[in-house]
Amino acid sequence: MPPQPARACQQFDIIGDVHGHASLLEALLAKLGYQQQRGAWRHPSREAIFVGDLIDKGPDPARALMLVRAMVENGSARMVVGNHELNWVNDAFLEQNDPQAFVAATRLHHDRMRLMEGFIDVGTGLAGLMEHFAWLRLQPLFIDEPGLRVVHGSWDDEAIACLKAQHITCLDDHGMRHYRETYSKGYLAIDRVVAGCEHDFFDQPAPNGFRSRRHAWCGRRPQCSCTSWCDLPRRRISPSASPAGCRRHRRLPAPRPPSPRSAGHRTAPQ
Repeated sequence: MPPQPARACQQFDIIGDVHGHASLLEALLAKLGYQQQRGAWRHPSREAIFVGDLIDKGPDPARALMLVRAMVENGSARMVVGNHELNWVNDAFLEQNDPQAFVAATRLHHDRMRLMEGFIDVGTGLAGLMEHFAWLRLQPLFIDEPGLRVVHGSWDDEAIACLKAQHITCLDDHGMRHYRETYSKGYLAIDRVVAGCEHDFFDQPAPNGFRSRRHAWCGRRPQCSCTSWCDLPRRRISPSASPAGCRRHRRLPAPRPPSPRSAGHRTAPQ
């Protein structure tokens, strides 16, 4: 990743997952006092910091991505990548020299169809899509400055130290080589910082290709079919055992089992 210029701005607007909602993002920027000047949204005294996940889910991911890129390149914003950008890069970065294969890899996630269609609508087509893909790969995984720390997934001191020690700053070829070494320290650190997934850092990381040496134990299970489940005897449930809200035409309460460990966006415990 190219070195970033020193920042004089000391006030920031931290903007979370945009997820393709370009119109809502424009409304938010206007409400925060940003104005469109020379092709980008700008604020006279503040800087926007986008916390990743610009794409997928929403109706206009291409325009959202183009808007944020224009702000970053004009110096009115910065961003870190999120797990949705990481997933796209992981799916498609090996196909950048083959447009047809790149399109097929991009389409592995159904939400990216809107992303592709958006670039067609603005007239840049596949070339514009691939150019923005290459740009996303150079955006940082984290921001670590005096008084300012930003990640998409989880700030974890051990993971950040690992990334710094291995000079992993973005999803370029160097970063993706580490990420593709499943359960290596680089993979675990990227996954923790970008996706927020909880991992233990092992002293002896697994070698590359770990996934290909799984034992197919599931193939030795007795054969089972849907019919087998259907043949199980029925079990009647007493109305007195159902939640009170159901019986009295109120909202249905839900029992809460012990919570599983989260693998979502969260802050690591201190």
